[in-house]
Amino acid sequence: MAEQPAAEKTHYPTFRKLQKARDKGQLPQSQELTSVVTLLVLIAMVALLGPSLTKWSLIQIKEGMSCEHVVFASTESFLAFINGKTADLILVTLPVLAALFVGAVLAGVAISGLNFSPRAIELKFDQLNPVAGFGKLVNARSMVKLLASILKLLCVSLIVWFYLKSRLNVFASLRWAWSAQILAVIARIILGLLIRVGVVLLIIGIADALYQKWKYIHDLKMTHQEVKQDRRDTEGSPEVKGRIRRLQIEMASRRILREVP
Repeated sequence: MAEQPAAEKTHYPTFRKLQKARDKGQLPQSQELTSVVTLLVLIAMVALLGPSLTKWSLIQIKEGMSCEHVVFASTESFLAFINGKTADLILVTLPVLAALFVGAVLAGVAISGLNFSPRAIELKFDQLNPVAGFGKLVNARSMVKLLASILKLLCVSLIVWFYLKSRLNVFASLRWAWSAQILAVIARIILGLLIRVGVVLLIIGIADALYQKWKYIHDLKMTHQEVKQDRRDTEGSPEVKGRIRRLQIEMASRRILREVP
């Protein structure tokens, strides 16, 4: 009778099959959780470095508005001024970028653990088929993922809309404020918005991570025959092991008989 793998794969994957999947770079991944972790790291960095970044921004604005006319005298001097400010901006934002990178890496490790697979980064020419690639883009799973992304974007957009709408009176009062006050208020509004969006995305990310781990195990489930074959490959055939055991018993019995006077 023909076997139905999809219906009969009820056994959890063995350690050997899980290890093979890891060696191939097949690990549970959650882009949602990675995204929300990076967002939370960004929120923390804004909260910690916000005042310092605000002061630095004010200094840059003052320097830009009070710079000498020689800066605009030639293209070379203007480009040198811009390059200097760009270098300063990179140095200031480097800690934030480094923290975002570390957060993304830790999120991946939290889901699937540490794993390095050279086979996962090998160039596979058989996967460069544009027809097959287009088929992957339009399959049912991709459409469901696209729909989920649209719903998430809609949810975040509603949060942003209602939050900013509740702060319209604050924006109106900024007409008579100084630049330092404007930057401070905008920083608080951005921080509050990020916290609200982060909480929603954290819930979505945790749910997605749990689903991805469940789906990973579900896709690797094995049939009863596959489990038996895996045990044979790992421990050896039961028939062969039984025969070896019988031979060992016979040899031990003969040795005992020879030793008996």
